[in-house]
Amino acid sequence: MRDIDDPERLKPYWDVLPSIRAALFQPADRPGYCQLRLPIAEVKPAIFGHSEFTTFQNSANGLFRRWKKAHLPKLKGFAKDEHPKQLIEALSEDLLAIFKTAPLVDAYGVYQHLMDYWADIMQDDCYLIATDGWVTGAQPREILQVKNKENKLVWPEPHDFRRGNRRFKSDLVPAAILIDRYFAAERDRIADLEGELAVVEQELDEMFEEHGGEEGLLNDVVDGEGDKRKVVAKAVKPRLKAIGKDPEYDDERSVLKQYAALLDRQTEKKSKLKVAREDLDAKLDAKYPKLTEDEVKTMVVDDKWLTRLEAAVTGELDRVSQALTGRVRQLAERYATPLPRLEEKVASLNALVEGHLRQMQQLLTGQNRLPGFSGKWEVRSLFEIAERKKELFDDGDWVEAEFLTDKGVRLVQTGNIGEGYFAEKEAKKYISAESYKKLRCKELRVGDVLICRLAEPAGRTCILPDIGEERVITAVDVTIFRPSASFVDRRFLVYVFNTPQWYQAVSERCGGTTRTRIARGQLGKIEIKLPPLPEQIAIAKMLSSMDAEIEALEQRLTKTRDLKQAMMQVLLTGRIRLVPPEARHA
Repeated sequence: MRDIDDPERLKPYWDVLPSIRAALFQPADRPGYCQLRLPIAEVKPAIFGHSEFTTFQNSANGLFRRWKKAHLPKLKGFAKDEHPKQLIEALSEDLLAIFKTAPLVDAYGVYQHLMDYWADIMQDDCYLIATDGWVTGAQPREILQVKNKENKLVWPEPHDFRRGNRRFKSDLVPAAILIDRYFAAERDRIADLEGELAVVEQELDEMFEEHGGEEGLLNDVVDGEGDKRKVVAKAVKPRLKAIGKDPEYDDERSVLKQYAALLDRQTEKKSKLKVAREDLDAKLDAKYPKLTEDEVKTMVVDDKWLTRLEAAVTGELDRVSQALTGRVRQLAERYATPLPRLEEKVASLNALVEGHLRQMQQLLTGQNRLPGFSGKWEVRSLFEIAERKKELFDDGDWVEAEFLTDKGVRLVQTGNIGEGYFAEKEAKKYISAESYKKLRCKELRVGDVLICRLAEPAGRTCILPDIGEERVITAVDVTIFRPSASFVDRRFLVYVFNTPQWYQAVSERCGGTTRTRIARGQLGKIEIKLPPLPEQIAIAKMLSSMDAEIEALEQRLTKTRDLKQAMMQVLLTGRIRLVPPEARHA
């Protein structure tokens, strides 16, 4: 390929990152041409992992730290009766001027992040400080119920804590920031109890799915029709008393006792959770009036404002790598292989893939091994692979339609999970930051294994990539799987989770009439065979490289075939005439 030093497209990058150029490209056989040293799929990781890019990132982050150091006194020195507009003018103009000196970084993009955050949050904070001062401005206000369109009293916004039946919220110092700084142990205790409660409720759901049908052993304590069928908790113990020790009801009695024990555990967990939340609410209620001005300034300026702005700068640096990767990809596609050679290569690779797929089951069962590997394979259930820890094998969050917005915290839905790939959609869903806190959502991490428990097909799996969002959550019908990297290669798992045998195992454990799904507990019981970690990595690497190359080649082949078809069309209709051979030499 040529044009890798195009002054409008790539030369600005090589001026700053010359070693990355050498790491990505090597001379081709033809003078003046280059070729990639590595597959397209590995370009972005190579850029991110290169020491020169790290130096570039550190330099840009150093500019932000310089701006932060220069304006920290001004931010913390902002006082009652001062003018917020003068503050933002000084902050924004200097931020723009500093980042204009940074190569490759969009200075106006960084500037816009500040202005957007100012419009959304920071402006209101500053006007509150200018009116009431730091300490008074941080004090919670009471939220009062209002009447909705149906003339019913509702809470108009999420609260930070309760005092009895009354609800309170601090606009300047949200409770989440106060909790992170002073009550982390209490927060973690609540999270643990919520996890324990979720495990119990999942077990209740699984028992209902298994025994709650019209012919099921729980039928006599179930009420409702269709999707509204549910166990009446108060009916369980009376039913146990009614059947007594009659041998005819041994199976039902066993299931009812198990269900009753789970109900008791559920009650216990709910009670402890209620006490823990009330304890935290009481501590928050007591802490806000005792906050000093210095404490408020630290939480607002350091924990709230600057943390958000620093994340925005990091996002801009990530976009530099994404833009460079995109331009390298365009060049690679522009200088595609000629059609006949490309078809031959795709056919050859397809043959290799088909042959590999025929052998894949033997590889995954250990019947056929890759050269150089001989270690013992182990059979483990998914929950065992997750070390039997709920935080490593948990479901997403129950997010109802009323919480959905067009910006904020990104919601990954079941439709985003393809069979081995993340399927980005044009229509994206979000929830607000307030709803995120209210619902106590679980934040996803790049690299999480996401398993869709809902058809079609249930069990499809992908690894969460970097989708350019600050925070990401997922739906309740998605299981978040975080196996230890010291034991399992996640790419290997995704290949295993997209085989016919996997889908068969999932299908056999699915339930439901209107919408087929597999319960997380049932999902966790599925067993797979795991080779030693080095062999997992080798298999995944081989498949990943082949997939990436075939995908790129098939895209090129499609474009070339379309061009050939269009040319044949204009030739066959006579709109373009070929020059006779004798005319070329006349």
